[in-house]
Amino acid sequence: MESLTKITDIKIKKYDGIKSVHDENTPVFRRMIIPWYDSQLLCLWLIIFMTFIFFFGLIGFHVSMEFYEFNHYFWIPLFLCIMSLWTVISISNRLIKRYFQQKKEIERLSNLVIKT
Repeated sequence: MESLTKITDIKIKKYDGIKSVHDENTPVFRRMIIPWYDSQLLCLWLIIFMTFIFFFGLIGFHVSMEFYEFNHYFWIPLFLCIMSLWTVISISNRLIKRYFQQKKEIERLSNLVIKT
């Protein structure tokens, strides 16, 4: 059972006793707000830094396998490699998703423009 009550610009819909409020004046041109610690520049810097950490871990792994005294500690550089690679993959995935969301938003907005 649906009943609509209009109060200024807000619609209140009742669905079996549950109310939901919908604002009709939602902005058309709103952009996604990205915090400073998740900006594209900082993410790219972090990917480069983690790539250096990955290679540092690889060198450490080879050194630990080369010397008998350090064979028991091979897991430390290996763990460092795995964690830095995971961070690079995670941040790259986030940047790729953000790129395609922005591209999709641009296409949506370009379809709204009235061509004369």
